[in-house]
Amino acid sequence: MDLYTTYTEADIEKAAEKKLQAVNDYKTNINAHLANIKKRILIDDNTLLSIVSAINAGFNVILYGPPGTAKSTISEFLPVEFYGAKCNVHTADSEWNVRKVIGGISVTYDLSSGHSEEQIGPKDGYIVDDIMECYESRLETTEFDTVFTIIDEFNRTNMDECLGPMFTAMGSDNKVLKLDYNKGFNDSFLQVQVPNGYRMICNMNKYDRTFTNELSDALARRFKWIYIGAPTEGFYSDEEQLVEGNVFGTVASIKPANPVNLIDVDDCVRMSLFDNLVIPKIYEVINDLRNDLEVGTSYKIDAIKLANHFFTLKMETIDWSKYTGVNCLSVCAEASIASAVASVVDPVKKAELQSVLEDVITDTIDAALVMTIIPACESLEDLDAIDRNKARFENYIRCASELERMKISF
Repeated sequence: MDLYTTYTEADIEKAAEKKLQAVNDYKTNINAHLANIKKRILIDDNTLLSIVSAINAGFNVILYGPPGTAKSTISEFLPVEFYGAKCNVHTADSEWNVRKVIGGISVTYDLSSGHSEEQIGPKDGYIVDDIMECYESRLETTEFDTVFTIIDEFNRTNMDECLGPMFTAMGSDNKVLKLDYNKGFNDSFLQVQVPNGYRMICNMNKYDRTFTNELSDALARRFKWIYIGAPTEGFYSDEEQLVEGNVFGTVASIKPANPVNLIDVDDCVRMSLFDNLVIPKIYEVINDLRNDLEVGTSYKIDAIKLANHFFTLKMETIDWSKYTGVNCLSVCAEASIASAVASVVDPVKKAELQSVLEDVITDTIDAALVMTIIPACESLEDLDAIDRNKARFENYIRCASELERMKISF
């Protein structure tokens, strides 16, 4: 598809800049959307909120963990449930190359004249095809509002090589993807801007030092990594219900909501509670980590951006009707938890809300750090450094768990 022969440049630019949209009740009714996903998948709220936060913040995502933990199901179900997205699934293999993934010169044979005629010309790859379809969904009335690329078995191939110019586009502010293979064939279409509404979700079945050495740090930085683990003992009963539901049909029939009404995903917003309790702690942890690991400013930028989206979503999961005298907006406007709960008259409810807010703050910091700075800890050079950092992250369950996995695989 050649955008410029079908649409005007102004229309294309407008479609590229159009924000990612989500279901119109994705915050006000977030618990219902989370519950619908959890009818099919055994997963905790914070992990799902981390995925949504990363997507809302403009990032592409890697879901990683042991086999059989529903990574593929999550990556295909969640984008429809929250964003009304079409998911195009591609399975990587050792034969993948930049020509297949982005595009290149291809030889085809035209049989229309009654004999075979060799034709040489450009052919778009999987990702460029998906980007073109994303433009189509944004420029015309289609069933879906956007298109996500889902890549299964992400670690089966050399993705640094396969992504080629997409690697550069993912790291630039204007997200321009070069289509050099069109030179001499279609010189009016030598680049395309990756639309704001387009995302990639990639799945891989293990996370160890061998793999991360094969994936460049630069490419790893272009994704947010979210661990999808196997159920622990406390969830075995829920797991068994899910198993029987899958086997006997009650789970398999559950579908994601297919939204009709969509709204723009919010940008990051200043909130006193967030500014005072989350931002300084993230700075403190990253600054402290620099005693062992050299990391740049972009880690702080990404962490604050992710934390802001996670915090906003997490606050919406609270049942505010239980706490007379406050609401989400009034609490977020306060500079401390003590002042945020001061208007709650019932002392039991006040203590309960204080505990809930403390958990929200901890979960927010944990989610932001585990998606940003923890993957960088793979570069730590010895077990002592890993142990030192486990102590730094001991209050953050997911971060500590990731560091323990790194220690085991060291």
